Amino acid sequence: MNRQLTLHRFMVEYLEEGLQAAQDSIAPSPEISMYAVVCDGFVTIDGRKWDAILVEAGESTAAEGVIMAQRYEVKETGLISKKRRNAAVGSPLETSTVPSRLWHT
Repeated sequence: MNRQLTLHRFMVEYLEEGLQAAQDSIAPSPEISMYAVVCDGFVTIDGRKWDAILVEAGESTAAEGVIMAQRYEVKETGLISKKRRNAAVGSPLETSTVPSRLWHT
């Protein structure tokens, strides 16, 4: 099977608009078997709000997709020249399920 990967970026003024535009761009099609929408956001775990990379993923053969979250913290490295980098915290978490945007009956 020949698979082709495609990347689309949505540049908008507000984060929520970009997420909505990405989600709205996905529709059932014979050419698309899987999708993932990725955004920077937040997740609350045990009452603590974390920065997180959120991924909504689904496929055409399943009625439900999943939302996963990878928490991260910004760390400073270097003694003289401080550099900031993101460091993953824990393992990716499945936060919820959602209807797959590719599922069609």
